[in-house]
Amino acid sequence: MTHRPLPPTAPTADTRSSPPGETPPGETPDRGAPSRGNSLAAAKVRSRAIDATTVEAATDTPLLRLAIAKSGLGLELGAPWKVGPVTVTEATTALDQVKFPVDVTGGLARFRHKRGRLVRLTVEATAHDLSRWLAPKLRGLLAATTPEVVVQFEGPLFHLAIANTPDLWGHGERAKVLAFSIAFGPVASTTTDPEGGTTVAFAIHDARGIGLAEPAPVLAARVAAGIFGALADRRGGLYRLSAVAQTVARDLFPKGGARTPDVAALTPSRFTTEGGVATLRLADHGTPPAAELVCVPIFEECTYLAGVDDALLAGDREGARTEALRLLAGAPGHGGVITRLCAIDASAGGRAEVALALLDERAAGLRGRLLGALEGDVALEAGHRTRAQAAYVHAAETEPLAPLAGALFEAAADCADEPWGRLPLLDQALAWAPQATSARWARIDARLATGQVEDALADVHFLELAAATDRERYRVARHAGDRWNHYGFVAEAAKLHERALRWVPDEPFALAGLGYALFRAGRVARAVALFEKAIELGEKEGLDLSHSRVHWAEALAEKLGDAPAAVSKVAYVPRHADAAPEARSLEAKYRAACGDLAGASLAYARLAHVARERRHVGSAVGLMQGARMELALRGDAAAAMRLAREAQALTPEATDIAQFLAEVSVRLPNLRATVAAASTREQTHFFADPPVEELGPVRSRPPANSLAEASRETAGPLPLDPVRSRPPANSLAEASRETAGPLPLDPVAPASAPVLSEAEAEGRIEELTARLRLDPADDRIADELARLLRERGRGLELLALLSARLEDAPEDRREALLPRQRELLASLEDEARAAGNNGEAELFALARSAL
Repeated sequence: MTHRPLPPTAPTADTRSSPPGETPPGETPDRGAPSRGNSLAAAKVRSRAIDATTVEAATDTPLLRLAIAKSGLGLELGAPWKVGPVTVTEATTALDQVKFPVDVTGGLARFRHKRGRLVRLTVEATAHDLSRWLAPKLRGLLAATTPEVVVQFEGPLFHLAIANTPDLWGHGERAKVLAFSIAFGPVASTTTDPEGGTTVAFAIHDARGIGLAEPAPVLAARVAAGIFGALADRRGGLYRLSAVAQTVARDLFPKGGARTPDVAALTPSRFTTEGGVATLRLADHGTPPAAELVCVPIFEECTYLAGVDDALLAGDREGARTEALRLLAGAPGHGGVITRLCAIDASAGGRAEVALALLDERAAGLRGRLLGALEGDVALEAGHRTRAQAAYVHAAETEPLAPLAGALFEAAADCADEPWGRLPLLDQALAWAPQATSARWARIDARLATGQVEDALADVHFLELAAATDRERYRVARHAGDRWNHYGFVAEAAKLHERALRWVPDEPFALAGLGYALFRAGRVARAVALFEKAIELGEKEGLDLSHSRVHWAEALAEKLGDAPAAVSKVAYVPRHADAAPEARSLEAKYRAACGDLAGASLAYARLAHVARERRHVGSAVGLMQGARMELALRGDAAAAMRLAREAQALTPEATDIAQFLAEVSVRLPNLRATVAAASTREQTHFFADPPVEELGPVRSRPPANSLAEASRETAGPLPLDPVRSRPPANSLAEASRETAGPLPLDPVAPASAPVLSEAEAEGRIEELTARLRLDPADDRIADELARLLRERGRGLELLALLSARLEDAPEDRREALLPRQRELLASLEDEARAAGNNGEAELFALARSAL
């Protein structure tokens, strides 16, 4: 509890023109206090007899003094005194047992032991004081951090918003906001406590929020329980706070050196909220004011919904839902019942369509700030992003509390598909809630995506100014640098990481981010040095810098041409590391570039394991590279099919993967037969075959004039047997005498080659394949077959045939074929790049570098 310092002097006696229990001259009973900007000014107006020097600050110890009037003696508060979040500005007792004449020598000390009767009590609280007092008490309600609390007064209503405060560096949770209103006090209902004192009634109304794990009425009730504890008796959403005046008197008068007065006859006389200050006045034998019209339906609704709220607070959501349905049958359009039903279904999960149907059927005309957020949540869960966005925007435009309005605009921005659509909504969110860091980082991303770099940098500067420590400023600058790197603004990213290192030198993540920015900017040597230093420092602290190892390997292999060193950097990235999928993919790629096809095959198999465990969609590209390598360089169609199916399981809508699977199954019966012939041999199994039902059907089919026509004449898809490695060099030649396999080819076409139609070319290919089975050493047949395959763009079959010919050719023949094969691979690479098939082009490049 915060107290103000004790005034330097205090009078012990005072003669006032008004006796205890009477209205001071010049002040009309039950008339509101004059308008003021703060509670201290109001205290000065009401306590005219108090010296100006004694009211500049509330006291740490209550200052009591003796008051003398014609009607008798009494005690009164000499200066404002704080009790928790409220300030007692007036407290006057009457000593009825003391009669004139009386000796007042000695002042207050002579009458401390006498028990008086409390005849006037005035307490007030500002919205700012309530917010500061509530915030630490609500820590952990929505998040682990201390929330931001906003309190607003509106007549007899208190409006509260409780918002979690995500960290400044953008790695915290999204904004969670709880808001509700309190119809407070004696304006609505008051009684006299049997033990003496006043009972104040209040009701929780319009509980709402966004991002909440539980229904808003449950969280609002927890707030009330945390504030009042055992002092409040609850029935549904209706609370009774017992012995308000008695609680204040028991704390104030004993600390001031006097007995606790009798408060039995004290009743509220006025409750006002003006200028951000709520004031409650109580008087001896006062008459409670009539309930204001706005509070009457609130208290009636809380009484009607008490059974639903009691079940919710007891954790029985299904019982609460059953009771709400019973009430809905009697009141089909009751907004409170519909709201609670939607809140229960939204928090349960999987009932989005049920809640939407209820809103469509029963909530016509009820949508507003209360139902808008709920409608947005369930519509988003059901996949109706446009409806969700409209509901969030409508709720935000009618929301009076700034934190919740900002969070609703941010939620609406998340429903937009394009950055340009998100920016106006994020601007609105930050206009309402400038402290919403999640919205500010979202606007930074949207501005970078649309090229507004300077505006995004202004948001970063705002966050840096909000940071309280050097460590927080470092985190803001470092994460900003990571975002600039992600969007390709490497020069600015380098400056941001350098700024982060200004606050915390030699920090591994900032060094790694700076190294990546310099690597993208072409300063490879310095980037490699920074990667090495970052990893060395990170290993000492036990940090995961696997991404830095990946970037280090990329710099070594792609910029410095040292693929073996790059393999050594990524080969030992552990399986549990963040960058394990990227590391396995690069390891396989660089091993293949070094000619280590067996190691590359094993790395692709490890990639399949990691990608399947994590559902890492980005690994599909690497898996398809592995599938093409297995088919073209190792001749293992089964392994290629398995890698391609792993990629298809990650991205089932990718048509290029489905086309690859169809081509392999239809156009390579020779490889299928070869693998089947070798399946009886003992092979090395790199990874298990996934269940067929997990792989999904083929999404797209090849053109009807090629694959579909040939499929009517050839065998079906490759069998998914566990064979992984290709057969020995001589087995392929042996199997080709009995099956259709890839045979030697030569890229040179005869000058007088006839022009064939598509159907004639397909027939000629089949004929040449059959003739090549009888005589695999016939170069003339192989040359013509190769020419026809190339003319029809069947590069994978051509590459498989090329690899088989090199492997089976004698040494003298191999030396003659190598230059021509390199020329063919270079030509195929150029054609693939011109067609936009970069994956296949990279495969041809790897095959050419391995020769």
